Amino acid sequence: MSSSSPLVSVIVPTYFSSSLLGKCLLSIKNQTYKNIEIIVVDNYSKDNTKLISDKYGAKFFLAGPDQTKNRIFGAPFQRNFGFKKASGEYLYYVDADMELPNGLIEECVGLMRDNGNCKAIIIAEESFGKGFWAKCKWLERKSYRGDDTVEAPRFFKEDELKEMGYLDDKIGADDWDLTLRMRKKNYEILRTKNHIMHNEGNLKLSKLIKKRFLYGKDAWRFHKKHGGENFIKYFQPFRKSYFKSWKLFLRHPILLAGMVFMRFCEYSGGGLGMLYGRFIMKKL
Repeated sequence: MSSSSPLVSVIVPTYFSSSLLGKCLLSIKNQTYKNIEIIVVDNYSKDNTKLISDKYGAKFFLAGPDQTKNRIFGAPFQRNFGFKKASGEYLYYVDADMELPNGLIEECVGLMRDNGNCKAIIIAEESFGKGFWAKCKWLERKSYRGDDTVEAPRFFKEDELKEMGYLDDKIGADDWDLTLRMRKKNYEILRTKNHIMHNEGNLKLSKLIKKRFLYGKDAWRFHKKHGGENFIKYFQPFRKSYFKSWKLFLRHPILLAGMVFMRFCEYSGGGLGMLYGRFIMKKL
């Protein structure tokens, strides 16, 4: 492979992800850009994750705090482990429920190659799935397009990410934390035209609330590290992008009502998680 096609390492953290992992890995294997290594970092799942990883030629590892024993968000630990095992000049982390459009990695490499100052790339997400709440999540993510207080980079130059110390796995919103640290260094962050597809499956409110509770447990550390102004900027429920998306919302009034209720539930779960992390866990 020529120097114009540097190795890209794609890190995929998994946790009981076998139902969706195959489509994710297939979308990586089918990329027009071929110099790719796939690294799956599993969190002690008792399913077919390893078999699926082997089928698509991925390097497979077990790492992170065992989530079957501790209710903790393990993905940042797994991503950092994968970064350190990677051999690529570029690092890209995706979730097991994501599917890449065919030319995405080629576009990312091209942006890095053609813009010498670019250190990281944001790839916007578009959701799909089954049921009413998945449709509400589609509307929500659609409204975020171009919002830097929501969307964060996932594709990096390896040496720059290493210099940053990778992700902070002990802080709520590790992706926003890394974004802030990169912007403080005036690193240039670009965006792709392509967007990645996020498969929400048969989305349930209970799943969203539990997820936000886990995020919220460590969110107070984000406040301590980055201050109240940045905390409000990134965690506030009223996004500027909502106002910019008023035409989109008018076309989908029922989904908008569902989205408002869904976000209320998510913020309630996150708030309870923050209270638990800030006061109860300190006493344990």
